[in-house]
Amino acid sequence: MGGIAVRLTAHAIQQMAARGISQQLVKQVLLNGVKSNANKGTWKYVMGKGKNKITVILSKTTHNVVTAYRG
Repeated sequence: MGGIAVRLTAHAIQQMAARGISQQLVKQVLLNGVKSNANKGTWKYVMGKGKNKITVILSKTTHNVVTAYRG
């Protein structure tokens, strides 16, 4: 993603702010996290363990970040 902008849905922006997750952290998870299939046409990227675990959900069709959460 380096020079590629991460596109965030309004929901993702709201949830990231509420959960204290920065856009830079989302980029790190997308670059370095473990990718797997998730629900409803999305990819799930996970990085870290326990209380340091961050999950980012990315739409397969629009490539927008749908949400991000800890744990």
